[in-house]
Amino acid sequence: MSIDKTKMEHEFIIPEGEQEIYEIIGNTIRDAREARNLTQQEVADMLGIGVEVLDAYENAEIAVPVYHFLEIAKYMKWPPEFDEMQKKIA
Repeated sequence: MSIDKTKMEHEFIIPEGEQEIYEIIGNTIRDAREARNLTQQEVADMLGIGVEVLDAYENAEIAVPVYHFLEIAKYMKWPPEFDEMQKKIA
């Protein structure tokens, strides 16, 4: 599955020069999800999005909006992986 990025709202476009940060965020979301044995479908359902959108977040194809990041963090009870991520992007 793939996302047509040309039809995405502005908030989903990764700003120029910020790709590395979104790769760290996406990898962290994937690592935390997998460590908790959650499927992409489970997390996507919780967010009310398609699994292809979550996959695009995890692969840094599109930006993770803050409200989705916070919902993921809440759903996973702010996993320690997110603290480690903060150190990488700070």
